[in-house]
Amino acid sequence: MYISLHLLLPGQFPSLPALTPSHGALLAAVLSVVSLLLLPGYKKSSFFVSLGIGSGFIILALYPGSLPLRLHEGLLLACGTLSYSAALYSSLTPVLNRQLFSLILPAVLAFSVTAGSFLLPESDDITYRGELDSVRRVLTQLDPAYKVVLGMEQELSAYIAEKLQNKDDKEEEEALVYELNSRIQQMEDELARFKAVEEENVLYRDEIAALKRKIGDMEVRDKSTVAIRRVATISEAVRPASPVVRDFAVRLASAHPGSFSRFSGGYPSPGPEGIAQILSIHRYIAAEWKYISDPLSSGTDYYSPADRTIALGLSGDCDDFAVLLASCIEAIGGRARILHGSCSDGAHAWAEAYIGSVAAWNETVSITREFYPGRSVSYLGPRSADDYWLCLDWQAGIYSCGENPGYMYETQGRF
Repeated sequence: MYISLHLLLPGQFPSLPALTPSHGALLAAVLSVVSLLLLPGYKKSSFFVSLGIGSGFIILALYPGSLPLRLHEGLLLACGTLSYSAALYSSLTPVLNRQLFSLILPAVLAFSVTAGSFLLPESDDITYRGELDSVRRVLTQLDPAYKVVLGMEQELSAYIAEKLQNKDDKEEEEALVYELNSRIQQMEDELARFKAVEEENVLYRDEIAALKRKIGDMEVRDKSTVAIRRVATISEAVRPASPVVRDFAVRLASAHPGSFSRFSGGYPSPGPEGIAQILSIHRYIAAEWKYISDPLSSGTDYYSPADRTIALGLSGDCDDFAVLLASCIEAIGGRARILHGSCSDGAHAWAEAYIGSVAAWNETVSITREFYPGRSVSYLGPRSADDYWLCLDWQAGIYSCGENPGYMYETQGRF
């Protein structure tokens, strides 16, 4: 009965993840027949007739092409269930008016089939024609975590159909299942790492509230200055010269007014005020960030330009977070880079701010611990004596997934 309801009303009755509709219907029919035959009771001719009619409806639902006219498979399964119920009633009733029974059952079934044929729409979304197609086969093998994202199933269905192009290639299906499950797992792991930021924000709610007042009612009024086309590379997404990014970064940095730079090894290195400005920008963005994964069907990373991320209310995944931070650091006179790394949970991207010498690094650690008392601040091995960088992952100074780091972007040609 549940399978027939799923086919008739798929929105209210989702499919069972472990069974295809055909397997479920066949299993239910076999179990129903066996249980009815083994059940103690009165096995009269009406019992066997009802049992046979019910099995006939189930078979027709499994092979709808054998009918001369088109009937909804969910309706056929429902009629089969009704016939099995009639068989059960017959076996439990010691004295049965066979004449009345032989009139009522066919009349009820005929009425159900006729009414259902007129009332139920013929839709490829809810009708069932034998085994699942390649799209449904792939979807049933995916981690159900993707279902929490509104509209994701429709998006994935279109992507799978495009990739497979209705080819019955088992190896290609298995490769696609592996690819999508890997991306779903990466999405779950990244979201779990981001949760640590939300817990930390509770400790610094007063500082975050003060930064919110600095931002005030900032609104992107001139939409023509905001990037609306999709960019192909992460360097295109970093937009420090955008008026939206510059205004946003300056408002946050004004919590610690003063000169950003001092020079170290030929590059501007942040002084005490500059370090505090970097940490204030990071604190606000991390506190207000709403984690949204890239489309699973995009095939590649989806980079959101920094000004667009601001206009959309600070939303996106780890590389969007890194792009916005790098853009803001450059917008107030700093130097930034974006790296990607891996860990047992998957892959990740984050931004870093150039600090400079060992002395500048030690000062940065002290100021970071003023912002976050007791924090152990980590860094990647410098490439030279004046090459220390501050990690601006979800938590400043802490790498959440930083093994095997590689460079995606670094400030060039501005100093």
